[in-house]
Amino acid sequence: MFIDKIKTAFGVLLAKVRLKLFTQEIDRLNISIFQNLKQVNILVWNEIIETQNTKLLDVNYAETTKYTKQQLKTLNNKFTELYDAYFLALNNPHAKRELKETQKKVYLSAKILILHDCVNSLLSIKRNYAIIKNPLDKEKEVYDCIKVISKNIVFPLFNSIDENIEIISKLIVSNETTFKREYGETKEEQDKKSYSFEKQLVDVGQVLPSGIPDATKISVLMWVELINKATEISKQRAENGRNKE
Repeated sequence: MFIDKIKTAFGVLLAKVRLKLFTQEIDRLNISIFQNLKQVNILVWNEIIETQNTKLLDVNYAETTKYTKQQLKTLNNKFTELYDAYFLALNNPHAKRELKETQKKVYLSAKILILHDCVNSLLSIKRNYAIIKNPLDKEKEVYDCIKVISKNIVFPLFNSIDENIEIISKLIVSNETTFKREYGETKEEQDKKSYSFEKQLVDVGQVLPSGIPDATKISVLMWVELINKATEISKQRAENGRNKE
């Protein structure tokens, strides 16, 4: 299922962040997490989708906060749960089809991004090899992350970092070629034409009698309801138009 792949992608990104920072995580005993779609603001939700930062589900989130592995796992699991609930709440078949297609694009884009970040992490390890504690372990973490999203990739035992970077670079080219073949455009071209939340907000507002809603006061659940309501109104208008012909 796609959401499982996204969950894996989040795990890889979090591993990448650890490799870049090379810092010790600070343990906190408790963490307050949004529990349902009614509690999460739609702007926060979209930021999580765009940045893949599930830590935003922490009610008391701060950029300076360090999270334990268990806390990160809990946050990722909660996002998985909420995302499934979000998908099920949409009663618009067309929207669901579009969402599935978007999900495929997002996953492939995320995979390409992760591979690029892994290359950057390896370059960072190479530059700082003499001062990093257990550099071989850090290097292995990167390779393990890549194997999660590309199970068939092989890194020969005695390869240098540069040789492995070359292998990853070829994998990136292969995935970018796949993206262009399946969607007819490069990832960068797709990103430029993406259907942003701001445009969604305007489109929905033009259909609803009340106009464009204030996104700062809308929960994810309320946003889903507005989308479904706008869909019903549009469908009814189309039917009325056909009856008049």
